[in-house]
Amino acid sequence: MSPENSVINKKIAVFFFENNRDINSYPYILNVVDTFVKHSYQVDIYINSSITFSEKIQGANLITLAGETFSDYVFNAVDHLKDNSLEYGCFFAYTFEGIVISYLLNKAKKIPTPAVYFSLELIYNNFFLKTIIKFLLSLAGKLLSAFNFDHYLLKKLSFYNKNRRYYMSALEVYAKIEFFKNNSFIIASVIQDELRGAILKQEFNFTKDKDIYYIPNSYIGFTGQSSNYASRKFNIPESKKIILYSGALFLGSEENELFELSNKIGDEYVLFFNIYGDEKIIKKAREDYRGQIENHKLYINTANLNIAEYDELVKSSHICIAWYKNVGAECKNIYYMGLSSGKLTKYLSCGKPVIAPEYIYGYKKMIEENFIGAAPASVDEINNSLEMIELNYLKIKKNVENFYKEKLDCAVFLNDFYLKLENKLENFYSRSEK
Repeated sequence: MSPENSVINKKIAVFFFENNRDINSYPYILNVVDTFVKHSYQVDIYINSSITFSEKIQGANLITLAGETFSDYVFNAVDHLKDNSLEYGCFFAYTFEGIVISYLLNKAKKIPTPAVYFSLELIYNNFFLKTIIKFLLSLAGKLLSAFNFDHYLLKKLSFYNKNRRYYMSALEVYAKIEFFKNNSFIIASVIQDELRGAILKQEFNFTKDKDIYYIPNSYIGFTGQSSNYASRKFNIPESKKIILYSGALFLGSEENELFELSNKIGDEYVLFFNIYGDEKIIKKAREDYRGQIENHKLYINTANLNIAEYDELVKSSHICIAWYKNVGAECKNIYYMGLSSGKLTKYLSCGKPVIAPEYIYGYKKMIEENFIGAAPASVDEINNSLEMIELNYLKIKKNVENFYKEKLDCAVFLNDFYLKLENKLENFYSRSEK
């Protein structure tokens, strides 16, 4: 490999599109970036304007692109790299938008920049057909754009209209890489576990003849330390045992069933929600469960916590709940949640017994065989799970530590991925020079 290519090979562009989320809540991104930065790579992360970052990512450059639509993000990214003559040794695409950007940037190149696809969510089944429908809806949105009615349907059509250019490019790119096999620039894929890897192969044909690496959506290192952060920050009585639920409320339950748990737990507990979601539902819950809140049986926090604060909150907890709706096998991204659950792996990384639903594929087997918590069939059974965990608390805590260190500590997976990808990049550029 020439010195010039050696320099290029030490620069990575990360493409990540998401709306109204904090990038610091994605260990799946942060851990990979941190690994390559520590190996002297320059990493530039391209995000859209609605992504926030509560903390700077050490050693990496965050580049915010104007606009909030798919079209804005994709074409602003392409223009930014072209206008500034930026060259990278590898693209990391965390969503399909990143694959579109990578393809468009490589179209005119004699030697393409290799790309790695990181699957965050299994949401691309029937992508081509769904995108055709969205494109047709965008045309309807264009026709109706002259009407200025405050109606949900018109707002939705307006959204499609704003993304019409992206849909056109996405259809072109999908056809080229899937139907015509022009996908040699995609050199590998990454996903959280082998089961999700099997589903990924059903989503994209280009993953079938490429290497797939497995990196759980977990954390580097284990900590079994406790904390009194929740008591100090939120005035939770120190005598209370915290049952923690964190994450998206709309993914967790139907209506108020998780809030209703505060009526069933013993007085020694406080049910702590660290959540984001529909503000109307949260406001109503605060009104409906005012008594439990006043009696320190329920606490609802919607303020964003940074990485260190969230870490301390989990350490403050006694038992943690990683609950998801029972959506059935049709919703593969949730049904086959596996090791993509950041809340589950975070709880385990802090040594906390977990409660997760048995209807999420593989959770009952994983939790019961390793005895790291409980997997009840419904929210109604969580109270019984609490009793079982309390009876075996110290044993379960020890099992959690062993399980995490042996199966989930991200450090081992990241090091293996780094070594294999660097070797793959060296081979890619060596072949390209010939």
